[in-house]
Amino acid sequence: MPDAGIQGMAGAALAAHARKTGRGMTIGEIQGVLFLARGRMRGDEPLCRRLAYYWMADGPVSNVVRRAVAEMADSGAVGCAGGAYVPGGAGWEPDGAGARAAAEIAVLDAGQIEEEVWSQAPIPGFATNYRKFTGAFKAYAGSVIDHKDGKPDLQFVMDLFNEAVFLLQEGTRTDDMPMGREFFEFRLQCNLYSQSLDILVRNDPGRDELMPGRYEHALRGCDSIWDAFVAISRLCDPDPQYDGRVAEWKREHEASMGSLRRIVKGFADSVEDLPIPKEEGDDEILAVMNEIDNDKDKFSRGCTIEEELEFIRKLGMENPTSLDEKTTMEMINGADDGGDGDTRASGEGREPDREACQGWKIDATRIKDKMEADPEVAKGVSGFANDLRRLGGRDPALLATKRYPPGFI
Repeated sequence: MPDAGIQGMAGAALAAHARKTGRGMTIGEIQGVLFLARGRMRGDEPLCRRLAYYWMADGPVSNVVRRAVAEMADSGAVGCAGGAYVPGGAGWEPDGAGARAAAEIAVLDAGQIEEEVWSQAPIPGFATNYRKFTGAFKAYAGSVIDHKDGKPDLQFVMDLFNEAVFLLQEGTRTDDMPMGREFFEFRLQCNLYSQSLDILVRNDPGRDELMPGRYEHALRGCDSIWDAFVAISRLCDPDPQYDGRVAEWKREHEASMGSLRRIVKGFADSVEDLPIPKEEGDDEILAVMNEIDNDKDKFSRGCTIEEELEFIRKLGMENPTSLDEKTTMEMINGADDGGDGDTRASGEGREPDREACQGWKIDATRIKDKMEADPEVAKGVSGFANDLRRLGGRDPALLATKRYPPGFI
């Protein structure tokens, strides 16, 4: 039986949009409008409860909305041409809170609607910034692959990416985060991708004939990250109407993560032979870090800061998929708790160097304090300085996302 309430909302949206723009709406646009309209309704309204959605790569999808619109087209209540729906003979005046909300939203700018939709996704900061990064980076990478001039501003592109990764970390650190373990592994893969991407973009895009292929690897990783994010998002608090699909969605999530791991590994292999050019100010920062390094206490391993940094890299890079969140926290905080629990990474069979981890923790705190006390220290380093300015001085020890897995700093 047709759902008159949902059809009324769709009809009101189509009519309002047509009056404003003179154009029809795609099914995706209709679903986005009704998704936002649902948020303006009382949660206990039966119509609101019937509007069940799940996340896909292009936005939220509702089977009941698609079915309602298809029935409207079959009955002639709305027309459809070229994939766009237009109001038919019916007046479709808004009737009820849901229809009024849909009509109000339908006349908004398409970009505004899209941004509002993704602001309600799991980890909204990551979703909105990563989508912007994807468009900008595809334009930049396409210019490299096709040997075109007029590339987009790379610093702007990377700022979008770094902000997305930072907000992913911030948004998944709460204990009650749905799918917390799955998001933890996703964070690790994003950080590994970030390391390879940082190496790639810091080299001249015309360095050799292999650069276009390396950028193609980067683009595959870019798409794979989004696919994996959406697959996890579908499993975050699914609507009971879709209980029958949860097992299928879990299989899709596992497949997407397997694909992401393979693609990120392939990308890392493709940039393995590239040098890491120094950025302006690297020597200054290294000097400060070595000054701190010379003032270690008994917990430190007594190695140089370069060796300490390499230790942290290896800690996160050897087999990141074998580390669960509990193990990672124990590895970082192990020397504090005094416990005798087994902190070995599953599948690795190796005991982490607790003394080394504690030494790094102390050093990182000192580096953080030094940078906070003297902002000029980071002034010439484009990566840290840009992040520090943009993030308003938030914890510098958390800003090294381009180099280290997020759980380790």
